[in-house]
Amino acid sequence: MLPREVAASGATVSQAAASQATASRATASLATASQATASLAAASQATVSLASASLATASQVTASGARTSQAPTEYELKAALLYNFARFATWPSESFGPDRDSFVIAIVGNDPFGSGLDDAIRGRTVEGRSITIERWESAEDVGSCHVLFVSVSDREGVRRILHTLRGRSVLTVSDTKEFAREGGSIGLDLADGRVRMTINTATVRGSGIRISSKLLALATLVEDAP
Repeated sequence: MLPREVAASGATVSQAAASQATASRATASLATASQATASLAAASQATVSLASASLATASQVTASGARTSQAPTEYELKAALLYNFARFATWPSESFGPDRDSFVIAIVGNDPFGSGLDDAIRGRTVEGRSITIERWESAEDVGSCHVLFVSVSDREGVRRILHTLRGRSVLTVSDTKEFAREGGSIGLDLADGRVRMTINTATVRGSGIRISSKLLALATLVEDAP
C-alpha cells in the first residue's frame, strides 16, 4: 500500500471512530432524555389524576347526583379534597373498631360546606367502607373520626382540639391561618383561585396515618413538631 493510501485509510478509520463516539454520546443523551421524560410524565399523571378526581367530585351539586358546567365553589372543591384525602391516605387497622365498618369524616365548629360535603361523598366508599359525616359544635363534642375539618375561628379553640387529638389516628384539616404549622395535619389556603395544601409531616407521622407520595408531591411540606 502506498503512503498516501495508508494515510487516507487511517483518516477513514479515525473518522469512523469519531462518528461512532458521536453516535454513542447521542444515544446516551437520548436515553437520559427519555428517562427524564418518563419521570416527568409519571409525575404529571399523578397530579392530573388527583386534580381530576377532586374537580369531578366537586362538580356534584344536587342530591340526585346531577352535574353542572359551572366552576365549583371554594367549599365544593374543599369538600372534594376531604374525600380525596381519605382516598390517598391509609389509617392503622386499629382505628376501625370490630363493629365499626364506616369511615367517619367530621366537622367541628361552623359548617361551611352546606350540602357540599354530603354531595361529594354520596354513594362513595373508602376501602370498601361507607362514609359517615358527623357535625360537632365545639372542641368538647369531638368524638371518634378519621378526618376532622376544624372550622373554629379562635386560635385557643384550635389548640385545644389539636391537643386532644395528639397521637390519635385522625387527619386534621382546616383553612384557618397557619393551621399545619401549629400542629394540624393539613392546612388549606385559597390563592389565585386554587386551593393550596400544606402538610405537617411530623403530625401525620405521629398519628400513624400514611399519606400517599402522590398527595405529598402536590403539597408544601413542613416538619413543625406539634
